[in-house]
Amino acid sequence: MIYSLLSIDYILSHPFLNKLISFKFNFYDEELVDTFISFLKALALSIDSTTIKFFMNARTNNFPLLAITCKFFNHGETMVKNAARIIILTIF
Repeated sequence: MIYSLLSIDYILSHPFLNKLISFKFNFYDEELVDTFISFLKALALSIDSTTIKFFMNARTNNFPLLAITCKFFNHGETMVKNAARIIILTIF
């Protein structure tokens, strides 16, 4: 159990994760939007008081997970909109 928690912390602490979240994907493909928002939701649900610091980009002084999720707040598809709202509530 401790080994798996350390593995998750290691994965979440890698700076590549914020680069992946911030990448400019082509969101005209609805399937990509669904997959991406599910990925963001999985990340958000793994946030706790110790892992939230991994999602802060101190160099640019922003929080990519929150910034990207806010773009989907009023998305036309209900599943995407609800997932974005769950992510935002989880972060707060």
